[in-house]
Amino acid sequence: MQTLRNRHTPEMRVMLRTLQIVALAGLVIGIVTLAKATAPYAEWRLMLYISWFAIAVISAEAILYWLKAGVHALLGMTLLVTIIEVVSGSASLGGASLGLLMILILVGYLYPLRHQFD
Repeated sequence: MQTLRNRHTPEMRVMLRTLQIVALAGLVIGIVTLAKATAPYAEWRLMLYISWFAIAVISAEAILYWLKAGVHALLGMTLLVTIIEVVSGSASLGGASLGLLMILILVGYLYPLRHQFD
């Protein structure tokens, strides 16, 4: 019998684990940066990025276990960060490209598999 986690392709498992490692590194760097500044005076974008990194770590694990909430949380937070950056005028080409890439991966790869999620 095939376990839930083994239904993902090896490439998808590697991509999700890589996402978790990068997000965890970003989370640690964000927390260290926050610790250097005083929390009440922290830049709001730093808090937004720390939130995205934390959600990305948790969501990737949820996606590995075929939970729709992981896809929804990661997609929603990615859209939120991308929209806020564009509206505030702080969006860079690299940041916007990464946001679009994340959305394309989630929608392009995981949407056709939506019937397999719990």
